[in-house]
Amino acid sequence: MPYCTAADVRTLILTNLTDAQIADLIASTDAEIDLLVGGQSTNPLATRLSALMTASTVRAREPAGVAVGEYREEEGVAPEAWRREIQAILRALKAPAVKSTGYTSIDEARRAPG
Repeated sequence: MPYCTAADVRTLILTNLTDAQIADLIASTDAEIDLLVGGQSTNPLATRLSALMTASTVRAREPAGVAVGEYREEEGVAPEAWRREIQAILRALKAPAVKSTGYTSIDEARRAPG
């Protein structure tokens, strides 16, 4: 099951791609998320991450300029705010690496003598 929908992506970016084309991009984005942080099907952060990463891919594929009033963007890269949010969500979703030792108990007398 995909983490986000084409409608989620369309809230972030205007595009001429069809929903089916966006769904294909979502599938590859979700596979990347699974590789990076493992399955996240019930985590709402995964929905946001998938939508952001897919919108970033759409933006890279359609580098046409966007103009609103006097504001204009020409480049086909994701906005810096998207990149920062993607990195923050990835950090939040990654499980901490915890390793245990083979010890089942600690001998306090040997660990801190005296």
